[in-house]
Amino acid sequence: MPPPSFVASGGNNLAFKPGEGIRVASPVRSDQSNPIGTLQGGILGSFFDDAFGRLAFASLRRPCVSIGVAVTFIRPVRPEGPW
Repeated sequence: MPPPSFVASGGNNLAFKPGEGIRVASPVRSDQSNPIGTLQGGILGSFFDDAFGRLAFASLRRPCVSIGVAVTFIRPVRPEGPW
């Protein structure tokens, strides 16, 4: 039950281990970048929200919503990498 934003971004489920974690991949496309060529922060935040939502659903086995998501940016992400 992936959210439409995860599907539209080309997200991919890599692994899920109950009680441990989830691993997903979200490609970074050039149309998601800002004028200086880095990934827009809101889009990066949506990647986290999609991953957390999938983890919560897999753990709780029912839909739930995020109360809050905080993202601290350490370095820029560019479509061409490295990541």
